[in-house]
Amino acid sequence: MGVKANISATEFPKQGALAGKRVAFCFHYDTARTIEGVVLRDDMEEPFPHVIHLDDGRVVLGTERQFQPSNGSENKMEVDVTVDGRKYVADVHEVDGAVTVITEAGGMETTTLGGARIESIARTILLRMVQTSMAQPKAE
Repeated sequence: MGVKANISATEFPKQGALAGKRVAFCFHYDTARTIEGVVLRDDMEEPFPHVIHLDDGRVVLGTERQFQPSNGSENKMEVDVTVDGRKYVADVHEVDGAVTVITEAGGMETTTLGGARIESIARTILLRMVQTSMAQPKAE
């Protein structure tokens, strides 16, 4: 615990597009077993937590899970990147400004658009997932 200058009785960090939105939440990349919930906090500045109230009553931090938006108008696509001659592919879902990238290896990351193009953000996330072994090369 600590003290953050932007959190007080009258101030709070700026909230992102996921605040107040319903999400599907899973543990250990087990996307076959999700729990619905609502994002209570989506800080866009320090201290940056995602806090989610699950429908089963638990409150969890974004660092304990993987989640994706669960309702709204959804755009779906696939993106790919090539790293060291190997091609990596991921499914991309965009709902109400929240972009979720899911790899066949079970990796999943969500972020908000913030004015950028979906494809650009999705490729950036996929590259980071490749670097952290959350994606595997596509079999030729």
